[in-house]
Amino acid sequence: MQTEVPREALVLRFKPMIVETVWKKACLTYRLNGRYQLSVFADVARLSEGEDDLIKRLLNASERQGVAPANNPRYFLCTEAAKLLDLGFTFWKDGPPEVDEHYSVDLGEDATVGHVERFVAAFDRDGRR
Repeated sequence: MQTEVPREALVLRFKPMIVETVWKKACLTYRLNGRYQLSVFADVARLSEGEDDLIKRLLNASERQGVAPANNPRYFLCTEAAKLLDLGFTFWKDGPPEVDEHYSVDLGEDATVGHVERFVAAFDRDGRR
């Protein structure tokens, strides 16, 4: 179901972020649930939480604890939710037992490789703002 994500939320996606590979994942999701969607982790920083702390929390939520962001800046990419929302993408939740920080970015019912190209291009930085 579609849900709201604050525009200022940091969105994290694991690599590879090669258009063809991401398109295949979106197509697989379409075959499973009838929607072109891609998995991300997102949230806003909590009180007294810096960006590094937020990234660590998102990595923990993804069950990839132990991945040190400082040592693995190319393991994942980040963007702001606003960039994805401005491209017309929406955020969805699958429901329990999904962790709070996990979302699916919906590319639309009639997504094409072009949608994936725009999605990939929105992630323009290696683990940092």
